[in-house]
Amino acid sequence: METRFKSLKRTGVAYELLSWENRMDNYKYPGTHLSGNIAEYQCYDDGLVRHSGWGMVCVDNMLDCLASLAVFMIDNHSEALMKMVAGFWPTEIYHKEIDFAMTVKFREGKRSFCNMSDQKLSTSEKLQHDKRWMEVPSYATGNLDSVLNLLVKSYSDALERLAMYIQIRSYIFDKTGWLQNIEGHFIGNRDDDINNLHAAMSTITGLVDAQRRIESAGRSLDCLRHNWIDKPERDIQYNKITGDCCSA
Repeated sequence: METRFKSLKRTGVAYELLSWENRMDNYKYPGTHLSGNIAEYQCYDDGLVRHSGWGMVCVDNMLDCLASLAVFMIDNHSEALMKMVAGFWPTEIYHKEIDFAMTVKFREGKRSFCNMSDQKLSTSEKLQHDKRWMEVPSYATGNLDSVLNLLVKSYSDALERLAMYIQIRSYIFDKTGWLQNIEGHFIGNRDDDINNLHAAMSTITGLVDAQRRIESAGRSLDCLRHNWIDKPERDIQYNKITGDCCSA
């Protein structure tokens, strides 16, 4: 399976998908690099031959990388490739998490605490030392910027941050009719890149979701085979072993 693909806009550069065993450790640079599972290297326009070591894709080159990956996946569609990308591609967060984050708002002169995992609010001072709770920060206003700051983990890479940015942005628009953009927020890109990033992400997510649905359907069929389709044959084999001829 080919895991290397050319850059659409960067001369002499190609990208490579990395397995979990070979992925780069990008936890030291959260949010500044795309993903430990996607590397870039110098090919000097010599096909896809690697003439340098792997480097992490910085956020400034994120649009080129994701657009190049989208084209590569469409042109080289295979189950193995879809499975590889699906293995590290972000999943959507639950809408109830977004809804709760939109209700978390700072009130001047009134100290309060929130539990993001359990979606709970409280004004009890006893919770200030409970690590499951955090004090509602002054930036919490219920807008896109606030919701992102509350939901994005500090260790999330740029791919996870971008996926969450796009999902929350779209969800808030569906609820309020107001399409919010935050220039440079989390992902370091200009405001006019957001729509192109959204298109690239949607292309890849559509392919990944299709693969995940196929795998889910396969698991469901396995259960059906075990519980019903193959059951008579298993019962016959069991009866032969036990000598039980009265089994239903």
